[in-house]
Amino acid sequence: MTKLVSTILAVALAITPTASQTVKGLAAEQAYPGLADKMALFAQFVGDWEADAIVYNPDGSKVTGKAEWHWSWILEGRALQDVYILRSSAAQEASRVIGIGTGVRFPETKSDGWRVVYIGPMNGFLYTFSARKVGDEIVLEGKDENDAPMRWIFSEIKRRSFHWRAEVSQDAGKSWQLAQEMSVRRTGL
Repeated sequence: MTKLVSTILAVALAITPTASQTVKGLAAEQAYPGLADKMALFAQFVGDWEADAIVYNPDGSKVTGKAEWHWSWILEGRALQDVYILRSSAAQEASRVIGIGTGVRFPETKSDGWRVVYIGPMNGFLYTFSARKVGDEIVLEGKDENDAPMRWIFSEIKRRSFHWRAEVSQDAGKSWQLAQEMSVRRTGL
């Protein structure tokens, strides 16, 4: 696992919107031939998105922000990477980045599931998830930095919009608290 995480960290930290053309072997134009059907679950998000975000703090307070979310093919089209940037919407700090991270997603070879690694360097986050389609939603399940069950859910998915939320459980999955949610819209089409 350590080698896998180290490799994913090296790849994830190497990509930025301008560096994607200079890191040989990272950027790809499309899904790897023969994998297009398997990649469809997350391929629908390739492109650029913007979002209105709400972060729910454990003390009950909220922070609102504007996010941008960029998705692209990587590693010969065998994986997808996204870059997420959240800025505060408070007038006095509207350009301040309050969250930034990247995710690398790839399908499992022996199932319909996916593996996802998320890195959030501002807060020292390193999360691993298993992802799968559940009804009309995409559900990522993992554990947070305190080893509490966590899930990230894509819902209300349409061609130009979707809803995203993060939930955490402090009681081993008996109940869930909303940690963050976003109304997401595609840009540039």
